[in-house]
Amino acid sequence: MENNIVLIHAGIAVLFALYLLLRLTISLFGLNSPEYQANMRRKFRIADYCFVGLILVSGLYPIIILGKIELYHALKIMLLGLVFWASRISTMNYVGASLLGLLLLAAAGYTSFTDSPVFPKAGSTFEKDHPEVATLSNTEKGRAIFSSICAECHGNDGKKGLFHAADLTLSKLTTEQKIEIIKEGSPLTVMRSFSKELSAEEIEAVVTYVEKYMVEN
Repeated sequence: MENNIVLIHAGIAVLFALYLLLRLTISLFGLNSPEYQANMRRKFRIADYCFVGLILVSGLYPIIILGKIELYHALKIMLLGLVFWASRISTMNYVGASLLGLLLLAAAGYTSFTDSPVFPKAGSTFEKDHPEVATLSNTEKGRAIFSSICAECHGNDGKKGLFHAADLTLSKLTTEQKIEIIKEGSPLTVMRSFSKELSAEEIEAVVTYVEKYMVEN
């Protein structure tokens, strides 16, 4: 179940975004009619409750698996709460509520995918945020980066495979392919791009560490 819940959660989020877009489009027909807007709010009540509930439930499940809640989890829940507030509690025009909901859902999706509530700083590297690794060897630096960033899904031994993370000990990818996946991410998986958080040298250090200690030859 834990391997599929992220895909289920993402699918629900995409459907929710399409639903909000549909809700926005229909509401636009009566933009200047308070009665029409109030009627739309009544008609979409059940769907609003269902979508927000499904997203919260499917989003909380990974937190239970990980056994901890981080800042981006809390922010995501808060943003989804604001979507619900705009849709069901506030008295704003339903067009505005739908548009605000789309923006908040996009922000929540970003924090979920990147594990961060903010855009990565340009030129950011692991060493800048962790100056203590500056004196480490290439392999030791790779170990530090892997433990800090990768182990949560891949496990310290590379075999964990949480949320469909690959078993690194069985990898048949070339060194260049591994570097590319870390840089660009892997489509339709939770493996995101780390090109804005790790330098080229740091990415190579991680791959060197993985190939030296995890890949079974």
